[in-house]
Amino acid sequence: MSTVTRTTAGPRPADAPRGGGFSLTYLGLEPRRLLRNRRTVVFTLIMPPVFFLIFGTSERYRTERLPHGNVTAYVMVSMAVYGAMLATTSGGAMVSVERAQGWSRRCG
Repeated sequence: MSTVTRTTAGPRPADAPRGGGFSLTYLGLEPRRLLRNRRTVVFTLIMPPVFFLIFGTSERYRTERLPHGNVTAYVMVSMAVYGAMLATTSGGAMVSVERAQGWSRRCG
């Protein structure tokens, strides 16, 4: 037979971070670090508007209708989703690289 023991949470150590590890300093530094990565900036902030200007603003697309809008609106939303998807996947890739280097152990 196995027994399960439950413990109540004791007092928090003095050096433990407040808010479960949430740091305002880290929150301020992380966007700056992301913006210093030129590849991330180009593919998430510059390419979607450029693609929209190339593919979505032609005269033919402005007047061509879809069942719930026009082609220009469809291309605009698609490019916004593209930028958001690249931003989140690049952020996830950075987390995996930091974990491989051992940085995630510092916060735990």
